[in-house]
Amino acid sequence: MNSPVFAFTPSSNDNYSFKVTVTDGTSNYEEVVSITADSTDNILRINNDHQMVANTDASLRIQNINGQEPTDISWCMYPNIDNVGFNSVDLTDTNRPLFNAPGVNSDRLISLKASAIFDGQTITDDVHLLVTKEQAIPSKAYFTNSLARVYPYKADSAYANNLVNCTYSNQQVASCNILNELPFISQDSQSDPIDTIMDRVVVSHDWMGQNFETYLRAQTNNDFVELLQSVTAIIISYDIRPSFYSGYIGAIYIDPEYLWLTPTQRDTINETPDYRSNYGEELNYLSPYRYVKDNDYASEYIEKDNRINRTMENMSANFARLMYHELAHANDYYPQSIHATLQA
Repeated sequence: MNSPVFAFTPSSNDNYSFKVTVTDGTSNYEEVVSITADSTDNILRINNDHQMVANTDASLRIQNINGQEPTDISWCMYPNIDNVGFNSVDLTDTNRPLFNAPGVNSDRLISLKASAIFDGQTITDDVHLLVTKEQAIPSKAYFTNSLARVYPYKADSAYANNLVNCTYSNQQVASCNILNELPFISQDSQSDPIDTIMDRVVVSHDWMGQNFETYLRAQTNNDFVELLQSVTAIIISYDIRPSFYSGYIGAIYIDPEYLWLTPTQRDTINETPDYRSNYGEELNYLSPYRYVKDNDYASEYIEKDNRINRTMENMSANFARLMYHELAHANDYYPQSIHATLQA
């Protein structure tokens, strides 16, 4: 796991030990951390501790307890030092607060406590957020909203040094050279074409790259392997919503809501609504649609409070729809027929 914050849900009352390794490029530092888990049914559970960039939108969620919602939920932040506080807090749904992380002068660990009533008792839980200080965004940056920290899924990729700077950085003020720094996938090849694709994947969490690769290898046709030849990179991050394609960069950006397979994976995804959600509020009509297979819904929507795994088959229907849509843009902009004629 490539993060200074590690969150997990113990499966049983037991002792757990973890080894933490930190490297500064020349030296490694290691420490073993041990904890004792003591789980009971009637405790409040907030999903979940994580890292986030200052001034970015984020969300938290309180789990149901034995299928029931706790009541009288309230939230507070601590420590309240140097007037650090959350901006734009939305408590319309107290089970799922939405907020904008505070600006900080240096990386800060900030905690929130939630209190609620369940079965006549007051129960509480704490969640810890590492809010990171990033470089100031240049005035001509391509991305003007603060972005999550991401990294190449394959650290040994030949493009590891360019991937993030060329595709998902607030310091990007000009496009990278598509031929020299980050060429199209079609212009690079390995014996396994999926290995070539995975060399171009950028993620905020390892599971996103793992599920993406598993999905590609599970396909019985090569549609997506072929269509991906016209992109320079695939970025999957918890703060991407909605998915989109950038012709300026030649990359596709994927909302990981399409890729999760376990509740723990889903917990890491930001629930901030798609900014387009209210576009149709003033219109006096609806535009219903559905995707069907064998005269039934092609996939089943799983409510966020229903903490069950999602099958690859259930995930695939919506993800395939997304991939065909975004990759159609990529192949419209840069069809493979012109790749050989491009000049630096």
